[in-house]
Amino acid sequence: MKRMLAIGGDAHVSAYTIMKARFGEIISVLERGGSYAFDAESYKKFALLAKERGIPCRDYDFTPPTPDEIKLVTISPTA
Repeated sequence: MKRMLAIGGDAHVSAYTIMKARFGEIISVLERGGSYAFDAESYKKFALLAKERGIPCRDYDFTPPTPDEIKLVTISPTA
């Protein structure tokens, strides 16, 4: 996550507190109409748990446009 912030040009990366989001917390955000962004590793974990619970998940291409970038996908109840 800190790498993503640095790539985005944030000069104050150390000012952020990075915390894991549990599956139930992510689902709660989505149920309330919020959105959630995933990198490839986190989406793979999320999708596995979601599919086990009958929640459909799409496959995404996480190939970044350039090697120094990280591709994110955002999911939301309307996406």
